[in-house]
Formats: sequence, C-alpha cells, structure tokens
Amino acid sequence: IAQTPEVRALWVQRGSLASALGRTGDEWRDHTIATVVPDSIANVEVRRGNRAYSLRKAKNGWVFASGAPADSARVAGLLASYRAVKASGFGTKAEQDSLRFNRPRRSARLSNAAGKALLSLSFDSLASGLWVRVDAGGSEESKDA
Repeated sequence: IAQTPEVRALWVQRGSLASALGRTGDEWRDHTIATVVPDSIANVEVRRGNRAYSLRKAKNGWVFASGAPADSARVAGLLASYRAVKASGFGTKAEQDSLRFNRPRRSARLSNAAGKALLSLSFDSLASGLWVRVDAGGSEESKDA
C-alpha cells in the first residue's frame, strides 16, 4: 500500500510486541524474592503456628534437632525450593498496612555451617494471598508469594 497523507499503511502485528504493550507496570518488576544455593544451606528452621522443626546437615545426611534422620530426598526438594523464590505479585499500600509480621504465624530461616543467616522469611496471610517478608541485613520487602 502506498503511503500518502490521505492513506496511511496499516499492518497486522502478531507476536511479543502486542502482548508486551498490554502488560501492567508490576509485570515489568523483578519478582525474585530470594535466591539461595542449596549446597550452602546447613541449617533449616521452620515455624508454623505453635509447631516448629529444625534440620541440620550432618556427615551422613540431614537430621532433625532430636538427632533422628530426615528423608534426604524430601530435604533436597525443600532446599531446591529456595534456589529461586519468586513472587506472583506485589501488594497495594492498603494490603501492606494490613499485614502483621511482628508475630508471624509462619517463618523459615536458612543458615550456613557457621550459623550465619542466608535467608529469613516471615509469612502472613490475607484473603488475597500468602504474603512474605524477607528479613536480611535489616532490609524488609513484602511480596505476594
């Protein structure tokens, strides 16, 4: 089609450009909450309400605080889930103001063999989803996990 001031050419565009233009601002944000190399983890502490457990890496595999052996395949799956923790979205100011992390009902803490924290997460829930706060080096960040 020849383009003149009266006639402008029109094209059909199929592909990623059209879908990219329809994305919201949050879709362009980094959704990474945390990344931890599984081999660097030597201790895991998990709390859910009044129940808690901890695992530590021993010479012959993973054990609970009591010394009882843990299922190594399940522990490997748990540790792999921390390789790339991603958020599904971001909270509004009102949602963030409704969250209470001072006494979280769920938490997880990962540390290395020297006991240094690699990652500490606190969780709270709203009707809109399960929310997570990263506690690392004094910084806090809330994302819908």
